Amino acid sequence: MTAKTRKAVKVISIVLAVILVITGGIFGFIKLGEVRLREQLSLMDDQLSSEDAYGDSGEIYHNGQSYVYNENLINILCVGVDKDNKANKNYRQADALYLMSLDTETNNLNILAISRNTLADIDVYDMNNEFLDTDRAQICLSFVYGKDDEHSSMLTSKAVSKLLYDLPINSYYTIFMDGIPQIIDSVGGVKVTVPEDMTDSEAAWSKGNTVVLNGSKVLQYLRYRKESNEPRMNRHIGFIKSFMSSAKSAFANDLSLPVDLYKKVAKNSVTNIDVSQVAYLATEISKANVNLYSVKGQVGFDGTYETFEADEEALYETVLNLFYIKTN
Repeated sequence: MTAKTRKAVKVISIVLAVILVITGGIFGFIKLGEVRLREQLSLMDDQLSSEDAYGDSGEIYHNGQSYVYNENLINILCVGVDKDNKANKNYRQADALYLMSLDTETNNLNILAISRNTLADIDVYDMNNEFLDTDRAQICLSFVYGKDDEHSSMLTSKAVSKLLYDLPINSYYTIFMDGIPQIIDSVGGVKVTVPEDMTDSEAAWSKGNTVVLNGSKVLQYLRYRKESNEPRMNRHIGFIKSFMSSAKSAFANDLSLPVDLYKKVAKNSVTNIDVSQVAYLATEISKANVNLYSVKGQVGFDGTYETFEADEEALYETVLNLFYIKTN
């Protein structure tokens, strides 16, 4: 081997070593995110200061079948707040609720849509942030009683957990309306098929028409509502399916996109998910099979507002099917 060849081999070896160090650092960073997400469960319990512990991982029985909680799951509650930004401190509600459940063993991402009008047990606090009582009301109101956005997000997480029979929730991601256009533009827009006639809002939004929503139109599309929340919620579910497809493609073209976007939207969001956790989630979700579900029930009216009463039997079976494993 000549001196020139030895020098070339040495340079190549150094380059490869640097690549391995960088790659190892990235994988270590992503692994750290997974560990922190799993540890987040006990932190959520502590921050809520609740005497009720999150879900029991022991064996349970239903219709002659035994189940255990699926320990491979990472459950994250996504909350959409009905105000433009965090600076708007007026009365705010959890207008959209989606529980994302990532199975790290099967690479399935199950998303459960929960109507904002679902009647649930929520914690009520007074103006001095003193706990008053647990009341049965629309679950969107769980966000109202927090002393700040973080506390409100925790209270909403608790309400969803209780609704789903004390289901463990690892983290929350709460976003205000001004953050949504940034996300949509970052993935190059979202193609949707309009599920209902919306031409009174936008001429091109006739039922069955396919359009591409960009940041300037997405809020108009998502907020549109007539008498009932149910058609809007179904529209949201279709939108999320299309968004996930666009997001996967955008991430494949730019691996730094999720972290960059996380930082960009920070001023319009509240979360207990850190950057390492975002990197881990993006990596896992990019290869996951996405499935969307909704809670079955009955739309009602309390004399002032629309309500939604979950079908208890159907809800319990949904929870077992999505979050538990059969043992016999």
